[in-house]
Amino acid sequence: MKKKILGVDVGGVIIAGRQEEKDTFFKGNHLLAQAFPYVFEGLRALVNEVFGPENVYIVSKCKPNIQQKTREWLEHHDFYQRTGIRRENVHFCLERRDKGPICRELQLTTFIDDKLEVLGHIHEAGLRDLYLFNPDPREVARFQHYLPYVRQVNDWREVVAGIMNRQPVK
Repeated sequence: MKKKILGVDVGGVIIAGRQEEKDTFFKGNHLLAQAFPYVFEGLRALVNEVFGPENVYIVSKCKPNIQQKTREWLEHHDFYQRTGIRRENVHFCLERRDKGPICRELQLTTFIDDKLEVLGHIHEAGLRDLYLFNPDPREVARFQHYLPYVRQVNDWREVVAGIMNRQPVK
């Protein structure tokens, strides 16, 4: 049986996606941006019960200055300690379409992102177990042709339940 390997986006998935959180992260004190409820506990459960710490990756699209802010936010919130995810398992890219090749290179089997466009690129790279987290209806309308390939989830409890109890989306 092929081992399961998880990839997770940061903005809008780990760090809350409400406009005030985006403003805090991008324009204010980024360390004060809030995490989504249950994200630390949910990731810890997935690391411990499904994937293992060596098989969970962060894959985020952002510019170098935001990459630095993201790393600082992860450290400030004891992300690695609280989730069991390894620091060396954090990867960044500069374009949304670049997540697909990264996922293929890391041999990910499951991915969680808040952008349907990104999940479309990842689907085209061969991944089939895709979770659209807390989707924005406007973005979904633009990329709705990818909807058959994803499972929509609204929060981290749904993510954990879906991954632990469900077969991949075909």
